[in-house]
Amino acid sequence: MTKNQIHNLFYYLGIMLLDNKIISTSPDYLIEKSLSFFGNSGKNVFISDIKNKFFSQKLPDNKYDGYGFWFAYCKTWNVKQDDYEIMNILNFILSCNIKNHKNIIMNFEKYIGSVDVISDSDLSYKLHPKLLAFVNNTIDFNSRFLKLMSL
Repeated sequence: MTKNQIHNLFYYLGIMLLDNKIISTSPDYLIEKSLSFFGNSGKNVFISDIKNKFFSQKLPDNKYDGYGFWFAYCKTWNVKQDDYEIMNILNFILSCNIKNHKNIIMNFEKYIGSVDVISDSDLSYKLHPKLLAFVNNTIDFNSRFLKLMSL
């Protein structure tokens, strides 16, 4: 993994987790950003792990709470329940804890694919300057784990 790939992974998560609510993010936008940052948009296999872990991503009402996030997302955006591509993108985003770098890499490999598919180009221009500054100031890109990953 290169330094740019590591940065791009966190930039992608910054866009998805910090900039919006996933339930209100269109599937087309998810696929567009995933293709832009990763070159693919997830494995086309069924991995039903979607959890609504983060308070900031809680559903706005209790209408679908008994059925879960995936059901609510499918109803909101008219997505088929067996659209594994979208499901795996959501699985990856919602299972990531920005403070646990190892967790992010493992979840990426589980839901999206090999870390080699992450673009090696500098994609920082795709972020709003304030979001870019926030990600760069929040993530410790000099952490031991991330430095070892880039070797």
